[in-house]
Amino acid sequence: MMRLRRIMVVVLLLGLALGAHAGAAQHPRTVLYVAAHGDDIIITAGQLHRELLAGNEVYILFTGSAGLEPEGCPLATVLGVPPENILVIPYGGPIPHLNATLFEVTRIIEELKPDVIFVQAYAGGHPAHDITHVMVAEALKRLGLAPEVYEFPMQTGYYGTLPPQSTLEELIRFWFTLIPLPEGLAQPITEIKLTPEERRLKLDLVEEWNIGWMMDLLSRFSDEEAMDFLDNEKYRPLPPFNYLEPPYGPNEWNPEGKMLYELSPNWAYTFDDFRNYVLNLRSGNGADLWTRPSATYRGREVRVDGKVTFELHIFNKADESDTFRLSAALDEERRPVGDRVRFEEDRITLPGRGHRVVRVTCDVSGASGHHVLWLRADSENAAAEGQPTHYIEIPLMIDVVR
Repeated sequence: MMRLRRIMVVVLLLGLALGAHAGAAQHPRTVLYVAAHGDDIIITAGQLHRELLAGNEVYILFTGSAGLEPEGCPLATVLGVPPENILVIPYGGPIPHLNATLFEVTRIIEELKPDVIFVQAYAGGHPAHDITHVMVAEALKRLGLAPEVYEFPMQTGYYGTLPPQSTLEELIRFWFTLIPLPEGLAQPITEIKLTPEERRLKLDLVEEWNIGWMMDLLSRFSDEEAMDFLDNEKYRPLPPFNYLEPPYGPNEWNPEGKMLYELSPNWAYTFDDFRNYVLNLRSGNGADLWTRPSATYRGREVRVDGKVTFELHIFNKADESDTFRLSAALDEERRPVGDRVRFEEDRITLPGRGHRVVRVTCDVSGASGHHVLWLRADSENAAAEGQPTHYIEIPLMIDVVR
């Protein structure tokens, strides 16, 4: 009799387990991938495709890539992601649209309530990648949600800049490395070995997307080496980073421990600027600033002998009204500009979530070469409340050609 009861208990437990497994199959998990740019997802395409094959609900969120059409996106046409699940924040990039982008990231995560999130690593590579990573962490903190969160590699400055004729090993290290972390931050890394079919699918994705930088890299190597380059997918649980500190320090490849954006002439940012952006995201008051035309990356070539005029957009992130004082400074030293820069208005009061456009005129007569005009808005409310930061500052990169 006792033996019969044990058999019945085993059968019952087995039935419950099978039922639970069947229930899990009926309720696929929701997986969200977050990246700054469309082609960034190439890095983790094999793992993403496995999520689709498992029947999970896969969403992709781009904080940049404004203008990307989901219906024609290779993630839909090649991998099979439903176009309606490809979400693009329309502002043009997380920098300089910091707070507006964070509002959208927070809204989308709250709406989807993903079980799992994959986001670009905090790695000191592209500033838009790093700030996208921070935005996911900040959104989850605001919402009080705790899904599984993993970071995947996408460019790092840990090993310095790439040599002109980089080897396959150097390229893999630059693009696909999850940087070493000190004890207390280190997390186990999961590496994915792609099947030949998955490698071919990933190559089809690269070719269909016509990703110039990756196609150029692949053309340097044999077919086997090119496949080895693509077959570098890994991820790890989100480390408990302090985003007010750089992701790495000095090392044998990068003796000064500079971020890639500090080593490259394409950007004007330093880590101090990045830290202030993080503080701005966390502050209760503040603003977003951006220009039309935009020139925060590489620079805008200006062929003039006199003046440059552009639009400066100001967005009040707070729910209550605030007054902002506008100012400008020149180049890395933040030199005074005197009367060379004139704002249509230099003290702006905006209602909560209000937006204003101000015309700015910059006198470049007598100037030549590459310059960075730093535009700044100081929040009177934030200054009065003693917040960790009370201003936002963005670069306008100008190449004056005569």
